[in-house]
Amino acid sequence: MIKTTRKNKSQSTDQETFVVLDSKIKELERLEKQAELEVVRLRESRRMAKSHRNSLTPICSLPPEVLATIFSFTENSARRFRILRVCRYWRIVGLGHPSLWSRPDFTRGPQLAAEMIKHSKRAPLTVRWQHSNEEICFQELANMLRGHLLRIAELQLEVTSRGSQDSLQTLSQWLKRAPTLRTLSIEVSPYTNVWNGILWPGQGGYLAGSPAFLLKGVATPRLSSLSLKGCYIPWNSAVFRDLTFLQIRLGPGPNSLPTMEQLLVALTRCPKLEYLDLENCLPTTLKPTLSDIVPLPNLRNLRLSSTPSQCMDLMNSISFEESSAKVVLKWESSDNRDIGELHRLLPSLLRMFPREERPVRSLSLKLGDPGTSFILDASTSTHNGLSTDPANVDLTEAGELHFYFKRPHVYDGRELFTTLPQVFDALDIADLAEFSLSGSTSWFYQYPNFVKPLGQLSNLQVIHLSGPHAYQFVSCFCQLPDVWSGCPSTLAVTTINGVAVTFPALRTLHIQEVDLHHYRSYQWTFLRCGFLQALQDTLMLRWELGIELHSLRISDCTYLRRHELKKIEEVVVDVMVSECDILDSTEEPLIIESFGNTPRHYCAIDYQYRHKNATQQKFNEYWSEIEGTPAAERYEKKARDVAQAQALTANTAGTANVNTQNLAQNQNSGAKANPRTRKGGKRRKRR
Repeated sequence: MIKTTRKNKSQSTDQETFVVLDSKIKELERLEKQAELEVVRLRESRRMAKSHRNSLTPICSLPPEVLATIFSFTENSARRFRILRVCRYWRIVGLGHPSLWSRPDFTRGPQLAAEMIKHSKRAPLTVRWQHSNEEICFQELANMLRGHLLRIAELQLEVTSRGSQDSLQTLSQWLKRAPTLRTLSIEVSPYTNVWNGILWPGQGGYLAGSPAFLLKGVATPRLSSLSLKGCYIPWNSAVFRDLTFLQIRLGPGPNSLPTMEQLLVALTRCPKLEYLDLENCLPTTLKPTLSDIVPLPNLRNLRLSSTPSQCMDLMNSISFEESSAKVVLKWESSDNRDIGELHRLLPSLLRMFPREERPVRSLSLKLGDPGTSFILDASTSTHNGLSTDPANVDLTEAGELHFYFKRPHVYDGRELFTTLPQVFDALDIADLAEFSLSGSTSWFYQYPNFVKPLGQLSNLQVIHLSGPHAYQFVSCFCQLPDVWSGCPSTLAVTTINGVAVTFPALRTLHIQEVDLHHYRSYQWTFLRCGFLQALQDTLMLRWELGIELHSLRISDCTYLRRHELKKIEEVVVDVMVSECDILDSTEEPLIIESFGNTPRHYCAIDYQYRHKNATQQKFNEYWSEIEGTPAAERYEKKARDVAQAQALTANTAGTANVNTQNLAQNQNSGAKANPRTRKGGKRRKRR
């Protein structure tokens, strides 16, 4: 009975404890919920306070249009999505301007591109895709753009692959419904083109087998810019209508050239044309069948690349405002006959422009070793630099005329340098103000043929020299017998105080990529001393004659010594050095020829290749560090191998000489000692 009573008491106590604990838990849970709500409230208050604080910053006080313009300068990739995570205002502005997402990035995968297309809403799209894109193939691109074809405003494609036929078939379907398309650019990579349904690597040809496959039945009423590279175009296509930009560059393969009548009809349908670039697609017919000249009053850029006669035929068939147009003529020839044609046609071409408006102001020559290219570049404006391909450079001055002539392979330097003065005469370089000479050279013996016409110019003030040409040209400025191993009297065109000089108006000299010490490595050089020493003597003499140099630019040169630079600064007022390591007077340049056939010789070759200004002191320190280590073993092995090869060659040559001498002696003595021969040297007859 007592046990039962105790058991009931313990059960009642446990029940009361449970009730008490349960009530406390509920109270704590209630307080926890209140705390969580308070935390949420405080966080919201903090967010609102932060948002209010951010709204007071100058960047957030900008109007949405201005902020969206700033956002447009960010990189068009996944980084642009970070704008949406900065603050609410930035997210609203970013998503509220679809133009920020109208240029999908197809190089980062389909997911990113699809997200950008989604954010672009109804904004006109700019689609740029290359065949080298490994993230998205053309079929994925087509599927992604299937529902957005009507709002593509700019389409740039570079196609080349074994599946390009399907790509072009899809592209032709796109062009049949392109009401908003304004810019179309198609390029067939030179790696693979399509010709009559067959892939021909490395040739420029048609985009597809059928001539009217690509641009037949197109519906592009707003198209104003068309660029086709390495692909065929039907010249009677409806795409030639109200274009302002037309660029057609065909490759060296089996292109279909238009007749002059087809080309002029196409240009007649584009009276608003402002930019015309035709390369390797000019007709071969000499005269057009149409008698009328096609007017192009808005033409501002004209770039033609073909033979001189074909360029002249087209220019005689169109009319434009010469004073406001920028004309680039690029010619390429494989023999010297076109140079003669160039000399014949240049006067006719220059007569098309007023003489006072089109003087040749800059001239560039790039001369290579025999068998390499020769480039002549002339312009009616100065560019303050060495020659570049004008086909890829935007001209800046209105009314500029640019000639670009290239010979891929030149073997007969005498004929070439004989023709150059004739070309100079045809160009009428009397007002030439800037001259550039670059490239490697082995034509040093031909320098007088083209230096003399340039040296007598009274307006030539700027000269740019790059590479080994500087070694010859530094001695063309004055007659300096102490530094000139030949006789420069044939170059002198004027005399000042009894001293024959050339380039009397020279005021600015730019020297680039010249080895200022290793003149002895060029066995053909005319200089008897170092380059800077010859330059210093030349500049000093010109200063004494009153034709001193005002500005000297030295860039990307090697072995420039500090004390030599100071001597030049005493003569020239403005000396600027860039991309050059200036050496101290105690540092001697590294001369590899002094080591002979030793491991140090081959290590020095390696060291000089890796270091732009290799000095003797620094190389000695480097050799002392690696001598006896595994790093020097390969140079020792190289020296042993060369020594063994030389010894083997010497032994082989010695053995061959001994064998030749023994054979000759045996032949001389054998004829007398042979018992089978009779007197008189006749052999006995066998019975």
